[in-house]
Amino acid sequence: CLNAGEYLGMQPRFSKDYSRLAYIGSTDKFLAHSSNYQLKSMSWPVSSNQQAETIIDYVDEYPSDDCHFSGLYGYQMSYLTANFLGSSNRYYAFMSEFKGQNRLYVADLENKGEVRWINFLGKTKEQYRQGEYGLLGLHGNVAIVRYSQCNSPSRVYALFFQHLDGNLGDIQVEHVLLDENKLHSKGLSEEVRSIRKDIVKLDNGAEGYFLRLSDEKLAKSPARGENGKHPMMVIIHGGPFGASP
Repeated sequence: CLNAGEYLGMQPRFSKDYSRLAYIGSTDKFLAHSSNYQLKSMSWPVSSNQQAETIIDYVDEYPSDDCHFSGLYGYQMSYLTANFLGSSNRYYAFMSEFKGQNRLYVADLENKGEVRWINFLGKTKEQYRQGEYGLLGLHGNVAIVRYSQCNSPSRVYALFFQHLDGNLGDIQVEHVLLDENKLHSKGLSEEVRSIRKDIVKLDNGAEGYFLRLSDEKLAKSPARGENGKHPMMVIIHGGPFGASP
């Protein structure tokens, strides 16, 4: 057994030269179907009594607004596509949730805690929380990523990672649009583009999200009550950040 004493070890991946094994794990026991995980790594072949090194540990604190990464969160299937980048045995790409938003990251297995959010669309600070990034697959140094927003059709990009022999910050990423969904109905397109995502923040830093029509569309909504207000269904799921921070 390679991870004796750990509660969980899943999605093991070998580097292309088979010199390193990386996997998603958890030393501590948890009972939920989603949790905060750890990224672990060990040299290969393993020597006797060798223990895996924890590259990314648990993150307990709630992330600040300026933070780009808050730990490994999500469901077990969230890491099905996680893998090494190209022929490198150093860089590992994965998807994780950040405040209810899936993001694409690359970790440096030679430097504990070194993680980079791949903001390939060049979002500004005001736009950081827009959209979802889904890692569909990794093929060498190419990542296939789906980007989607609540008010626009989804798009699929190919991301080309270059300079994988340098430091994490030196990696360059170029992207090419492969495909995008289209709304052929003008009326439907107008309705979809009017959708808004609102964020409610509590005093302790926790947040809630809900989608709604724009103010203009809400005024014409058939669900509008006699008092001018609209009903809202709230589903409490996870927490304080069991599903995602």
